[in-house]
Amino acid sequence: MSFETKKEAEKAAKELKKIMGKEWQTEVWENLGWHSKVHLSDAVHIFIHTTQGSMRYNVIIGKGGCMIAMFTPAMSTLATDPVKAVKETIEWYNKLYRDFVKEQDELLADGLTYLEEIA
Repeated sequence: MSFETKKEAEKAAKELKKIMGKEWQTEVWENLGWHSKVHLSDAVHIFIHTTQGSMRYNVIIGKGGCMIAMFTPAMSTLATDPVKAVKETIEWYNKLYRDFVKEQDELLADGLTYLEEIA
């Protein structure tokens, strides 16, 4: 892995930090190539993918290695707007949570619990 590639990863992380704000932290690492991301309190992570000179992003919400939610638009492409990607990830996760709570309420109304239903 070249020194130039590392510098490009560092530059991409610094540029994204400027967009997201000073409270975000940058991280660059090597694993069969140089990778970079920014993260907020080790809870919201934005991974940077550079292809043909443009940056794309995907977002993971989770702390301590535990992923709660991951989002890329249509789950197949990478986002071009990191701020929008974070907002959409949080909205998507909140919808999943609301759907789960609704399902639990319906099961409780029927006298069941989730574990009883899947058993």
